[in-house]
Amino acid sequence: MAESFAKAGLKFIEQQRINIYSLETGKKLGTYIPDFVIEDRVVVEIKASSFTRQDDINQQLSYLRCSIYEIAYLVNFNTPKLDIRRLIYTNNRKPFIVKLNQAK
Repeated sequence: MAESFAKAGLKFIEQQRINIYSLETGKKLGTYIPDFVIEDRVVVEIKASSFTRQDDINQQLSYLRCSIYEIAYLVNFNTPKLDIRRLIYTNNRKPFIVKLNQAK
């Protein structure tokens, strides 16, 4: 994947730490380390399991809900047909974003 991103001229970081915030208070709770962050906007998580589990989808959505990122892709290479899931959770739906902006 990294080779393909580089060939396409995309700026990406592997294993970048992403802050996870409390939905209520905006307090930093911890970090999440996705496989890739592309153009500092899109999170990409790679899987290699025989099927894409609902738990994997829910976890990715949870990370979107609690971070500043709005778009994520969950890519599973080991399914009979390549499984790519796009998840979107916009910042205007995240109450902690207001608190983060006020703290600046």
